[in-house]
Amino acid sequence: MYFPYLKLIEENAVSKPGYIIKQVESVLGAHDEDGTQHFRTHSSYYLSYPEELHGYTFEKYILDLEEFVKSHEHKYSESIAHILTLIFIHIRDKSPSTQLAWSKFSQQMFTKCDLHLEYPIIGMSISMDEQLHLLNYDIGNFDVLSLKNKIIDKTQSDYWDRFKKKNDYSEVDLKHFLSFRRLDNDITVFNVLLVNDKNFFNKDERTIVIDLYFEALTIQYFRDFWTELDDQLVDSLAFGGAYYSPKTFQELTVGRCTQVGIFTNISGNPKLGWVIPLTHAIYRLHFDAQNSIPEINNRLKEYYESVGDESTEFLHPIKFIVYHLGYGLKLLYDEKVEEAFINFWLSLDSILNSNQNSRAFKNRVAALIWLKFKSDHQKQFDLMNQLYKCRNSFVHNGNPIERDMCLKLREISQAILDVLIIMHCKSINNEAISKKPWLEDIDKSYELFYKGQRSDLKLLKDIGVLTELTE
Repeated sequence: MYFPYLKLIEENAVSKPGYIIKQVESVLGAHDEDGTQHFRTHSSYYLSYPEELHGYTFEKYILDLEEFVKSHEHKYSESIAHILTLIFIHIRDKSPSTQLAWSKFSQQMFTKCDLHLEYPIIGMSISMDEQLHLLNYDIGNFDVLSLKNKIIDKTQSDYWDRFKKKNDYSEVDLKHFLSFRRLDNDITVFNVLLVNDKNFFNKDERTIVIDLYFEALTIQYFRDFWTELDDQLVDSLAFGGAYYSPKTFQELTVGRCTQVGIFTNISGNPKLGWVIPLTHAIYRLHFDAQNSIPEINNRLKEYYESVGDESTEFLHPIKFIVYHLGYGLKLLYDEKVEEAFINFWLSLDSILNSNQNSRAFKNRVAALIWLKFKSDHQKQFDLMNQLYKCRNSFVHNGNPIERDMCLKLREISQAILDVLIIMHCKSINNEAISKKPWLEDIDKSYELFYKGQRSDLKLLKDIGVLTELTE
């Protein structure tokens, strides 16, 4: 960091030659949709940055600060950068030198805490007997008691009372609303304990500045929240879950619902916490899933456990098919049938069409799914032939694909995913199993069919079609 530049940053809104003014302002949550005060006091500060000093520019300072913040594994946004700068210059002005202030700031001012992000959608009643458990997210009815107790027991905020007063819902009512939740432990935050203990700000300013900091941090965490939720919904979709479109929740919001970030156990202090509400709302929506949530949860648990620790030659194909299967289902929710179909096709083609032989590819798929669908090899081969013609007609001539054909390909992709997971688990326990001999065994299995010979049970087990559960 260039200390002569740091020394010249000022807190003021006075325009003067050679300086850039940036505003640090509470944006979300401080006001409701009518422009009146909501949960927190609106506040604003101004910082004056030198445009350039000895070749060192404002843009270079922002880049250096971004690198510094990320090196501490702290979330970054330009708003966060300006607020940290505001805090720094107050430390600087009470220190013997800029360099000493920076040393104190960089070495003492970051700590750890736990973060609870929740988006209860007020007014959208649902009935889910069990929450959907993704890798980092829970989706289901609002666990109002847990959130209430966390706020009351682990923070000094009166947010819960204000929330209840404004929304006028009973706790029984709140339990029926849809909610998205994510918990993170040991995230990096600014050490607000030191800001409180030292006289860097007067008493009234401390709360405002800390609030500005946590608001900017919460905004950034929720931006990532929706992106990462969308990524993880691909896993659920692959196993038959519903698609809860983050795009819908973000773009159709007008002020009734509240995203809330709760920072607790700051520096290990069980009573030190901060609550940041960000207002949003949502229209009523209906979600349909292929399977029940308990079934999806069991499948997700098996999937996460099976791919969590050990790598085999089947691990990449599993992740590849989960991605394209889930992403294809997202496209299907948007009625992009042809694009969904191509995603499902890609997930199979890349794994089973190793020699670019379409007949062998269709036979391999048929060999892996006929028992699952209580059919026979010929019927499944004929179905793959139909699907192949649909694919060619779309790719070469732009002809539309019927939704029903897309749904059939989805079912096939899900069946192949089951086989891959079985083979991955078998590989962990048997190092002799690898992808190339697996494909060779699949070819042997359908060659037996064309010779008019009965299916070899051992061979069916070796390729992952037959297990103790399916015998």
